[in-house]
Amino acid sequence: MIHSGIKEAMEKDRLVFFIGSGFSRSLGFPNWREMIIEFINELSVDEPELEEYKIVLKHISEIEVLEKLYPYRARLYKIMDKIFQLKEHHKEKIQLHKKIGEIATKIITTNYDKLFELALPDYKKIDNNNIFGIGNLEDIEKYIFKIHGCIDNPQTCVLFKSDYEELYVPENPAINRLNSIITDYTIVFIGFSLTDEHVRDQFERINKMFDGLARNHFIITTEETNLTKYNVKQIKLTEWSQLNKWFDSLIEVKRTYQETSIAQREVLIEVNPNIEVVQSSKKYLTKILILIASPLDREISYDFGNIAKYFSKYDVKIDCLYLTEETLHSLEDYDYLFIFSFYINKKIVIEDQMHKSKLISLETLEQHLGQEFINCIFLFLDKDITDQSYEELNYPWTILNYNEVEISNFVFSIVKKNNLNLLKSSMFINKEKIILLEAEKGNAIITIREDEEKKILASQIDPKRLSSFIGRTTDIVDITRKIIELNNQILTIKGSGGIGKTTIVKKVAYELFKRSYFSNGIKFVDCEPIKDYESFASKISSCFDLDNVVNFRDHISLNDFSLDMLLILDNFEVLVYLSDYEQIKDLVSFICDYVKVTITSREWIGLEYEEQHELRALTSEESLKIFKNNYNSKIDSSDEKYLKNEILDKLLNNNPLAIKLITKNLPKNIDVKILYQELSDDFFYFTNSGYFDIYDNNVDDKIERSESLYHSINYSYERLNSKEKLTFELLSLFPDGISMELFKQFFESKEFKYELNKITNKEITSLENKSLIEINSGLIELQSIIGKFASHQLINRTAEELSKYYKRAYQFNDFNLEMYSNVKKKYHRSKALGILDSSAENYLLSLSYIDKFEGDKSEKILYISYLSSNLSIIEQSPKFTNKLNDLIGYFEDLENGSTYLKLLICNINYFSGHFDESFSTIKKIFPISDWDKYDLRKTLNRSLISNVLNTYEMEGFEIQTTQFVLENLEFLYERNILSDLFKLGEFQACIEAMSSLTQESFFTFEIKYNLDQLDPKELIKYIENIYKKEFINIVQSNYILSKMKKNNKKNINQLVVTNAYTHGLKNLMLAFIEENDEKANNLYLKAISNLKHIKYYYLEAIYFYSDYLKSKNSADYEKWVNQGFEEVKEHNYKYLIHQYKNLMNDTSQIYVESDILLNSEYDYLSKVRQYIKKRDKEYI
Repeated sequence: MIHSGIKEAMEKDRLVFFIGSGFSRSLGFPNWREMIIEFINELSVDEPELEEYKIVLKHISEIEVLEKLYPYRARLYKIMDKIFQLKEHHKEKIQLHKKIGEIATKIITTNYDKLFELALPDYKKIDNNNIFGIGNLEDIEKYIFKIHGCIDNPQTCVLFKSDYEELYVPENPAINRLNSIITDYTIVFIGFSLTDEHVRDQFERINKMFDGLARNHFIITTEETNLTKYNVKQIKLTEWSQLNKWFDSLIEVKRTYQETSIAQREVLIEVNPNIEVVQSSKKYLTKILILIASPLDREISYDFGNIAKYFSKYDVKIDCLYLTEETLHSLEDYDYLFIFSFYINKKIVIEDQMHKSKLISLETLEQHLGQEFINCIFLFLDKDITDQSYEELNYPWTILNYNEVEISNFVFSIVKKNNLNLLKSSMFINKEKIILLEAEKGNAIITIREDEEKKILASQIDPKRLSSFIGRTTDIVDITRKIIELNNQILTIKGSGGIGKTTIVKKVAYELFKRSYFSNGIKFVDCEPIKDYESFASKISSCFDLDNVVNFRDHISLNDFSLDMLLILDNFEVLVYLSDYEQIKDLVSFICDYVKVTITSREWIGLEYEEQHELRALTSEESLKIFKNNYNSKIDSSDEKYLKNEILDKLLNNNPLAIKLITKNLPKNIDVKILYQELSDDFFYFTNSGYFDIYDNNVDDKIERSESLYHSINYSYERLNSKEKLTFELLSLFPDGISMELFKQFFESKEFKYELNKITNKEITSLENKSLIEINSGLIELQSIIGKFASHQLINRTAEELSKYYKRAYQFNDFNLEMYSNVKKKYHRSKALGILDSSAENYLLSLSYIDKFEGDKSEKILYISYLSSNLSIIEQSPKFTNKLNDLIGYFEDLENGSTYLKLLICNINYFSGHFDESFSTIKKIFPISDWDKYDLRKTLNRSLISNVLNTYEMEGFEIQTTQFVLENLEFLYERNILSDLFKLGEFQACIEAMSSLTQESFFTFEIKYNLDQLDPKELIKYIENIYKKEFINIVQSNYILSKMKKNNKKNINQLVVTNAYTHGLKNLMLAFIEENDEKANNLYLKAISNLKHIKYYYLEAIYFYSDYLKSKNSADYEKWVNQGFEEVKEHNYKYLIHQYKNLMNDTSQIYVESDILLNSEYDYLSKVRQYIKKRDKEYI
């Protein structure tokens, strides 16, 4: 007997099987407890004391035992990989898996094994970390959702307590999707006892949410159990052998339904050919297009979110677009069209090409429709149009007055009830043609561009902050048109400080973004903190994701880097009077050929191709409107004239920011004349207090400025309490802003949780309410003009007060670094680097005040060390050296402190291309003979030696560096020796070292390539996941791809060169594919020159060049091959020795390490095994 709930779910394709480990046991795979016992058995061979955990397992939970085994996780992953490998006999025993595929198209499993993939090859596998797949799960017809990961990648499997805690949080996409499935589908558990508290909790929570009225789920079991609190009914089998029979009965039910369904539809059409009915079991979702008219010259408009929410509870697919002729032309395959517009002069409003209002008739609208058949067009208007006749219309229409209160009932009547008669106040045109499609309750798939593609919208543009924007419609329309029409020009928006330049350009940019302009993104640069051309050029290259590229212009030109991008340069006036402005202007001129550039400025910038828009001052009426909009009380009409003339016009100069700052600080029901006197007195005092030293004499004196604005900022500032002032001034030390979430976590951490003076959400909220800070997309920032004021207030503090401020800012940065480190460990490295990149300027600024407060210098220098090693990953190091030079004297009294900073500077300079000078200095300060003199028990010394080893390794001293590390494992086990072992050709040692690593690296793939074990698809996937600004890693990984002959010229040209190493590899890659002999020869020679100081790759480049010369019968072959061969022997590069021998002897022998006899008898392999054991025990 099949439960009716399961039958109904099968008919609607809403049945999901949830498979646990018990389902795989008959094929030899262990359940959870058996797997842990297997772990203990394997580990106890080398660690006998672990045997006792078998006994412990009887008294504590499996997850608690696994926590005890956590230090051995690297070995556990290897054991798992062995346990869950598919065998040949499995193919003959997966009939039940195949039967599940005949019954349901959707499978969820917590199993790590790949039996379902073997049984159902046409099903798409979605792992718990496949964000794209999870996000598009509804669109995948057949899938296997592996919520606890897959044995393909053991370290991503959910195994330990921390894995569960990371996965089972509401914001995790996998759990979010699981909860949707629990709500919308009927689930049958097999081989799953629901003892997993994390899975169980999801069902219990959803059952409570729906007060026990949600759909039932089922569990197949042979034991009596009560799971009603989870809304799960049991289907009891006498024994598990009956499962096969139960599956057969389900397959028969499904087959019968499919045959009956086809017959029913045929009869239905035969009986009433004029009515089309689509059954709720249809495989596709009802597709709805919502079009809204929201022209930029109208202040009143419709909102997608407010409209789409009424459809959210139905199983439909909704796209949201703006009502334009172009949109109408491109319609395709929609069931319903919902249009929201305005009715003027017997016509409706749409947007023209510049997004202004355009009036057209319904007949004209029909002519623009690109879709021949639509079930119904629902038109919502702001007024009644029943006086019109529409005999010439061909499509079925339903026309209604828009009423937000009634729209919910309308959607229910149409989408759920399919009953037009419920729409009593509607006007129907061609009613007989209307076709209504039934939709089930569910979760709508709603696509709004601003939700889908926020990642390409600058974080400084926060839609929430723009929602209250009022007025300036003429400016908005004009600026919009000018941006659209820009062609190798810039648009400058000029206006006085605080007049709203930044806000209006953000508003226009956001409106264009919502309408699908700028597919490559909208970038925003605040020019206020920029002091020279180098800083400006760095910001510009960063907008192109080309940070620290060696030659930005050449790279852009060579690759025809034209982007569909809008670049906003805010507060540009500060650059106009810099000494190197001509260079800045020249760069702006250059980038105009590749992106659209819009500038806000208090001055015209003086370019021939400058398109100009001067932002007029607000009228008194507009200023009054802003005042009323921001003031929490009413103003008597009798006071309005005085308010406009005496306060808004004369005192505040009709400046919108000044008005907001004042109104946000006013008490309710204030007398306007008292307000006038208060402001006059306050402004007079501020003017006489010497506030002009806020301005930068070199720049600000030449720029038009608004004194009323600074008066207003001061008025607001003086009404802050001490903690609010502390917060306000502290924020001036964070040019990149501060994450709101991290800010809260910082002050909730143990160190500050009970501090009396700690900053709380209350202070942040107060500053935001008073318009002194902005919170854009969760990032707390100061507007530039307010930031200058905050910085001025800060530097005028006493030395003692400043010391406290600096210390607090430093502590926050240190906390942020700790968070970065945690993210790097828990998630993909790219995500962590993105977080670090977003705060790089904050970290760099911290080096300017790290010596200005009391604190443990050893901790401070370790902060610098960590900062240096991580910022170098995203190519920020060149900005670092000047800061470090200034700190050498400060760390003189710390053992090896100043020496360490000098070393860091040498290292940065070395990797920036200053090889000879830097390495010469390092050899003098740190000769190999002195390495043993450093006490490696001290953290600073370990970091110091690690940096020394990096440079020596580059110069070909791998024998010395590797042996030194292996002899000092007790202290240097954190150092990754994979690169050293690889270059020495110790591949067996490499393979064993790799087994202890949880993340793949470039050298992992180098080793696989040299052993002929690398799948190019694996490498390509790795490259795709590299953070976009890890240019060195991207280049060197593409180098392997080129050696595999799997790369192309276009891709190679797009690689970003940041130093001699990347330049050399890129030239070598281009040489591989160059068909012109002269060009190829030059490229090889350039590569060899570039790589001279990266010894291994220098000699590999000579090898490839020798191979090329030999293929061309060149007379130079002997010279180059002999030179290279002698040097690889000198450096003990065993694999390269092997390669050179093959080349010189015309052989293709396989590499065997033991065949290469060297003078050294050092046993790398046994030392590496010590190394692995050490890493395992220390959780590394």
